[in-house]
Amino acid sequence: MALAQTNAPGVRKVSLEDCVQSALEKNLDVRIARYNPPEALADLQAAYAGYNPVFNLGGAHNYSKSGGGFDPTLGILTLPNSADQNSFNSSLTGLGPMGFNYKLQGNLSEQYGTAGGSQSFDNSSASTTLSMSQPLLKNFWIDQTRLNIQVGKNRVKYTDLGLKQTVMNLATAVEQAYYDLIYTRENVTVQAKAVELAMQLVAENKKRVEVGSLAPLDERQAEAQAASSQAALIAAKSALITQENTVKQLISDNFAALQPVDLQPTAPLTSPVRVFDRQISWSKGLTDRPDLLQAKLDVQRQGITIKYNYNQLFPELDITGGYGLSANVPRGDLRDAENQIVQGNLPSHSYGGQLTYRSAIPARAPSIRRASWPWSNCCSILRSSNRPSWSRLITTLPRRSPATSRWPPLGPRGSMPRRLWRPSRRSWRTARARPTPSCRCSGTLPPHAATRFKRWQTTTRPWLSSVWMRALPCSGLASTLR
Repeated sequence: MALAQTNAPGVRKVSLEDCVQSALEKNLDVRIARYNPPEALADLQAAYAGYNPVFNLGGAHNYSKSGGGFDPTLGILTLPNSADQNSFNSSLTGLGPMGFNYKLQGNLSEQYGTAGGSQSFDNSSASTTLSMSQPLLKNFWIDQTRLNIQVGKNRVKYTDLGLKQTVMNLATAVEQAYYDLIYTRENVTVQAKAVELAMQLVAENKKRVEVGSLAPLDERQAEAQAASSQAALIAAKSALITQENTVKQLISDNFAALQPVDLQPTAPLTSPVRVFDRQISWSKGLTDRPDLLQAKLDVQRQGITIKYNYNQLFPELDITGGYGLSANVPRGDLRDAENQIVQGNLPSHSYGGQLTYRSAIPARAPSIRRASWPWSNCCSILRSSNRPSWSRLITTLPRRSPATSRWPPLGPRGSMPRRLWRPSRRSWRTARARPTPSCRCSGTLPPHAATRFKRWQTTTRPWLSSVWMRALPCSGLASTLR
């Protein structure tokens, strides 16, 4: 008895508000969708990193030593020398608004050593420059960095709406499942009452049959009705268990812990009256529906991409400028070069413009020989044979004028068709195929080419002499012309 009480399922009374709150906290779909907005925000912050300046700093030490010897070009003796060089460089590059680029760099160098064996030297130099460029066409109103930023902002809004849509769908599913659970529980009660009444009717009919006031057939009908009610009760209980599992999956992330619990809704199944205005509902749906707003954001993103692609078609027209200071101290160390830079005795500046135009090379179309009329395929068929009569026939066929791309008229009663035949890739491959050994043209000519052959034959029959027809005996082409 104690074991039965321990394994008995617990009863948990839940309201609609409790179910919705539990679903928003524990539903896995919502928990996954909550990661999308922070991820999109991180991508947006990474897109803004394109405006962060890049700082480089480096230094190096070089040593070189050369021995003396005789220089044959000058005809003199050279003395050995050795030199040490210390160099430092730094740069700061970045991107500004409207595609503005800047670069600030500085260099320090000191070279010292001995020359000629005993003569020492110590030279130092320094320079600092600032270079700038401003595009006027390409990358002016949008560039790759601004494209990433605008798309990132668009995706942040998109993911927020996606989370909102997920929450709305979950709340709708929970509310519908909650009311379905109430319905299934009420249905089980109704079906149980129906079984009770059916069994009562069976008992009463049995007494009437024993008394003799009722036929045995009516008793059997009552038993069948009772069995049908019991089957309906079993189906209602199964639907109740299925609906309880649906609610548990929506409101919990641990179905195993909630599986033995019996959920009992506390709210009754009511149908409150709600009045809706069609115009207000339309306007609210067009302004608040997340899926519609997401579709608009997708259109905006495509517009941003099209704007960027259109801007990339323009040539690069940049205004450039620069300013710099330099120092050169023949006999001094790095400190002397720094002091000369600070004094600004050797300034320099530059300005100008640069135009870069990349000529677009169009993609080559496939080299397909397009026939303007099926006669070219006919000629290829005839040339592939070894019959001399067919070879003579080729020389008598009319030629298409390359200037007008038309065929000459054949006579007063008809002319060659003027509509050009432009086959597809499949028909071109079929036309280029070699004829079969049986010399049938059905696998070589396109289907519509045979129809045009036949129409041309009927319209220009007087032009086709008997010599032509005798030159095509028992061939697939003759069968096609027929």
